[in-house]
Amino acid sequence: MLKRRISLLIMTVLVLSGFTVLGLRRSESQPSSPDAVLYISPSIIADPTITPPATIAINVSISNVANMAYCEFNMSYIPNIFYIVELAKQPIQGQFPSIYCEIEDYLGYLYMRLTYKSPVTVNGNATLLILNLAVVDYGITTLHFHDVTVKDGNSQIIPTQTQDGYIAIIKHDIAVTGVSYVVTGATYVSYTNETFVGRTVKIVVTLHDYGDVPEDFTATISAGGINISALQIQNLQPNETRDVVYDWNTSDFQPSMSPYGIKAEAEVLPYETNATNNVCVDGQVKLKLVGDVNGDGNVDINDLNAWNAALGSHPGDPNWNPQADINGDGVVDKQDGVLIIENYGNHL
Repeated sequence: MLKRRISLLIMTVLVLSGFTVLGLRRSESQPSSPDAVLYISPSIIADPTITPPATIAINVSISNVANMAYCEFNMSYIPNIFYIVELAKQPIQGQFPSIYCEIEDYLGYLYMRLTYKSPVTVNGNATLLILNLAVVDYGITTLHFHDVTVKDGNSQIIPTQTQDGYIAIIKHDIAVTGVSYVVTGATYVSYTNETFVGRTVKIVVTLHDYGDVPEDFTATISAGGINISALQIQNLQPNETRDVVYDWNTSDFQPSMSPYGIKAEAEVLPYETNATNNVCVDGQVKLKLVGDVNGDGNVDINDLNAWNAALGSHPGDPNWNPQADINGDGVVDKQDGVLIIENYGNHL
């Protein structure tokens, strides 16, 4: 599963960046273009184990360049994800360049100029600089080259392509932000915290993705500590809030004077940044004996009296009592009275 998640993360970075796979291919192999290519290596950093604080290294490299005496470039990135802590120039053909650089991490900007005393030639690939980056926050950014100038020993422009890099410091953070429920009848919804064993309780679980990538996970619903459902959540998008509905059939549960606490819990994802918000407990549902209209744990004359007071009523009527509508058909009638009689004398 972890391998699948890492693959999904990389695919997500590619989609978010808006570039095709062909446009993103980087390696130490020979580029197909005859022009020089200035590029970042590795081209994509999207390792979910990299979390703040961490240090990562990238190479600024070049390929297929002849008689290079001068290389100037700007590189832009989203600020506040990392800052550059060290910059190390690398030799080409045994020669270190003289350099001038400007680093404005708070703006997301690097300017670099390299000058070689004697022109150098790269047949294949060579690293110009190694940048050590201190990761300070989560986010996804392009390392974008622009205003690139490469010249030979005669100050002639050398045609140069660029290939940007990408860094994704991925935040995984799913949350259960709410749990609510209603007791359903055949033709109405009763906003109450008690019902009869065998009736359906509609549970609504509210989920949110506070992270940076879509997530697949399992959310478990329990009642009174007993798991009643494992919901498979797929493709919850970053910053998406989603309500998931589950109809709890209470037929297999025992009536009790102690309510059943309703809890929803999302599984903890690998490398999740905050697991404290994966659980939400909200409300209790009391399951009563069939026929126990007043909820005192006994089916007796008091329940018949309560039924009789609501007899003939529908939702919205002044004497409507959803607890007297035992079969949940939207009317208090003789069928509900029969259920009381059939269960008369039962108690907890």
